[in-house]
Amino acid sequence: MGSILLAIFGVSPQHRAYMLQTNTGNNLFPAWSPDGRYIAYASDADGNFDIWRLDVNNFEKLNLTQAMPDGAYSEPAWSPDGEYIAFTSNTEIWVIESDGSNPTKLELPVIDYVFSPQWSPDGRYIGFLSFEPAGGNVWIFDRDHSVASNITNFGNPYLIIALPKWSPDSTKIAFSFIDNSKPIGQGGSQIGVVDVTNLDISLTSEYMYTPPNWSPDGKKLITVLTDLGSSDDELDSLVTLNSATLLVENYLTDKQFSPSLVLASPVWSPDENLIIYTRLQENEEGVYDHDLWVMSANGSNHYQLTDFDDNEPQIPVWSPDAKQIAFQLLTVSGSDIWLINADGSNPINLTGQE
Repeated sequence: MGSILLAIFGVSPQHRAYMLQTNTGNNLFPAWSPDGRYIAYASDADGNFDIWRLDVNNFEKLNLTQAMPDGAYSEPAWSPDGEYIAFTSNTEIWVIESDGSNPTKLELPVIDYVFSPQWSPDGRYIGFLSFEPAGGNVWIFDRDHSVASNITNFGNPYLIIALPKWSPDSTKIAFSFIDNSKPIGQGGSQIGVVDVTNLDISLTSEYMYTPPNWSPDGKKLITVLTDLGSSDDELDSLVTLNSATLLVENYLTDKQFSPSLVLASPVWSPDENLIIYTRLQENEEGVYDHDLWVMSANGSNHYQLTDFDDNEPQIPVWSPDAKQIAFQLLTVSGSDIWLINADGSNPINLTGQE
């Protein structure tokens, strides 16, 4: 028998999910298959970190990398046709068929650390990030020619790049970066977009942005802008940027929220009707609650999706049909992959199913 799960569910009139206790290992980085049948994730359920595939219809789990040499396999990413899954292992990127067969290591230059593989929507490239003493950069692996090349060359040893995201037309990669040589608010966090066809790079002119996500039509990016202002308070706002100019186009939350609120991880639904995001705010008892919230794409109709007490939901990802959301829930004893309907009903701890 696998790890023992003790979870108690209750559903409020608003269909919010409650989780009182969990006792599991580490289950991370949920990723939907393009057909919405499976969720791939990384788990140490068998001791080492492996890539697992879970069937959301019957909860059957398959360890895809159990026959591979022991490694710290993580960050699964599905190919657009659903036939392959890319994943990382420290200095390596692997591609495996979705049934666990034919693992292949990509031929990469010697790189200290690679992470965040992302398939281009047309399936030709796998984008990824590097971290080395000379600093972080964005790379692509051309599957047609089996060649990897860095498409940025910042040459800044203090630069850390995070969470690359392909544009829907496969021509650009958006990312965020932190320059640790500068104080927060003076170059601490920006967004960049690199064109893979000509290597042109555009950067935001304002600082303190979180990693962005593209709108399904590719015309906008959504992110969180933190306004440090002239006081000690920081004010987070969900904003959209024009993807061509990287200028703020619309404030979706503006200054209606209190300075104690921390927002992160906004993602458009595939049909572009809704946006999910994480929200950390002090409650009436003086305790900080970290939960998932959903709003309409125009910034209206915010509603709370989860209520997890002291636990922290992270990395929300929409199902392809926009009806469900998978996410990882961080607890004091580990993390699990959860699934919930977009209206907050039917919360399920997927990796706690026996």
